[in-house]
Amino acid sequence: MRDEVSVLVVSGPGGVGKSAVAYELSLLLRSRAIGHAVVDTDGLDHVYPVPPDLPRLTERNLAALWESYRERGVSRLILTGVYLDRPDEVAWLERAIPGATFILVRLLASRGTIGDRVARREIGSGQAAQRERSAQQLTAMASDQRPEVLELKTDHRAVSEIAGLLLAHSAWAGKVTIRRATPDDASAIADVHARSWQVAYIGLVPDEVIEQVVGGRATRAERMRALLDGDDTPPHFFVALEGDAIVGMAVTAPSRDPDAPPTTGELEAIYLAPEAIGRGIGRALHDRAMDDLRERGFAEAMLWVLRENQRARRFYEAAGWHTDGAAKDEERPGGTLHETRYRRPLRSI
Repeated sequence: MRDEVSVLVVSGPGGVGKSAVAYELSLLLRSRAIGHAVVDTDGLDHVYPVPPDLPRLTERNLAALWESYRERGVSRLILTGVYLDRPDEVAWLERAIPGATFILVRLLASRGTIGDRVARREIGSGQAAQRERSAQQLTAMASDQRPEVLELKTDHRAVSEIAGLLLAHSAWAGKVTIRRATPDDASAIADVHARSWQVAYIGLVPDEVIEQVVGGRATRAERMRALLDGDDTPPHFFVALEGDAIVGMAVTAPSRDPDAPPTTGELEAIYLAPEAIGRGIGRALHDRAMDDLRERGFAEAMLWVLRENQRARRFYEAAGWHTDGAAKDEERPGGTLHETRYRRPLRSI
């Protein structure tokens, strides 16, 4: 019996980034050995002169392409197109891919953001016309909101983050679970740590510092493997898995600060893969880490966060943390990192 067919339909105005997100999602799926295909529907009807039965031709082209993919065992398909989430568009998709389940997502952005993206993408004579089309499409979509269509605002979001949100919405990678790390997780943990720095700290720390972290991935993996080989070392490592893939990690330990009493534990780190950002995975890791510190008998928790990292600071403050006035500087090759200390009691917030 063949797998059920699931189709992720990614719509949105021209220039919003549908193709970029679709191919980023494809990379994520490939990294997890999840079979799929990607079709940009704009390529199904790119013909001149335009035939009078163009819609029928487009449908036949998709049906033929899907038949070939299906014969090779594909059961997941990513489709991109401007208006593909509209009921009349979904109708012909259902005819071309009979029996499939359709997941509808619409990418949106402000008029200014889309204009900037079109300017970067369109380097030929069609830029002005595309700007106007995109503006008209955005206006039309503003008055066409339906509960079956998930709308994602893409302003100020990395392509990897948007792709991660689509992966979660599709449920193609499986549910997210949290568990204690094992020595076999060391390489994946080091990879998440490096990838997180490449995204989260751009513009916040000198490039040389980020390069040092990324370049030290292999050494860090060996160090983590040695720590995880211990019976019950003071640092406890936790990992978040989506299906079988590690997409986040957290570390707890007794506080390393010389002024901390023995009843104070420390949240040493939370790092997420770029595709795991904004999906509640960080909060799940945080809550498991707090439970671990409570189970180990600590009455209070503390952490250090980069002073300039406003996103992380908002995250911790929303979870009940507050600054205590302490600060420190950490010298690294290429620059100095300025850090602020946070605390919270280990009780329900």
